[in-house]
Amino acid sequence: MRRLVDIKMPPTQSEEGLRAAKEIQEKHPDKAVLVLSQYVEEGYALELLQGSAEGVVSIIDAPADEVWPWVAQLGQDRGGFYSYEWLENLAGCRMHNAERIHADWQRPREIGETVKLHWGFGLPVSIYEPGRALGLKGWGTFVLEPLENRRTQLLARGHRKHALAGLYNALLMQIPHFLMQRRMLLGIKERAERASPNLQR
Repeated sequence: MRRLVDIKMPPTQSEEGLRAAKEIQEKHPDKAVLVLSQYVEEGYALELLQGSAEGVVSIIDAPADEVWPWVAQLGQDRGGFYSYEWLENLAGCRMHNAERIHADWQRPREIGETVKLHWGFGLPVSIYEPGRALGLKGWGTFVLEPLENRRTQLLARGHRKHALAGLYNALLMQIPHFLMQRRMLLGIKERAERASPNLQR
C-alpha cells in the first residue's frame, strides 16, 4: 500500500501532512510515502528527504544469508542493480539485472575496489562486511539486519548534505535516487523471496 499526503491538510491547513508522513515513516519504514505540495519550502524538503538517518528499508521474507548474495553481486559488470533496467540503459549503462545468484560474482570486494554503476565509471567500496554490509563512497551503505522468523531487514543509508546545497541535492538528485534505490531494494526482495526455500510450496 502507498500513502499519499499533502504537506498542508485539514483541519488547520498547517503541517498535518508533514507530521503524518513522518509518523508513517517511523511506524511503517517498509512503506512508501508520496508527499505533494504547491509550495517550494526548503525546510519541508530537507526535513523529509534529509532528516532521516534511517534511509530506505525493505523487509524481506528470507534469512540474511539468502539475501546477501544478491547484494554481493551488485554492479553493472555483475548482477546489475535490480532497478529500472530500461531507464538505466537509456542513460547508456548497458545494465542487465540478474535473475539468479552467480557463484563467480560472490568474490569478496576489496576496500577501494570500483563497483561499476555504468560501463565507463563506478564508485569505490568504502565498507565491506561479508553477510552484513556493503558501502559505496558517494552513495551510501547497504546493511542487512536479521529479524525473527528467518526474515531480514535490508537498509540503504545515504549520505546527507545540508543547508541550501542540501535542498538542491534533495530536489534534483535525491528524489530520482530514492525512487531508483527503492526499486532496487524491492528487486532484491522479490528475487530473494522467490529463491528462498522458506517460501516455496
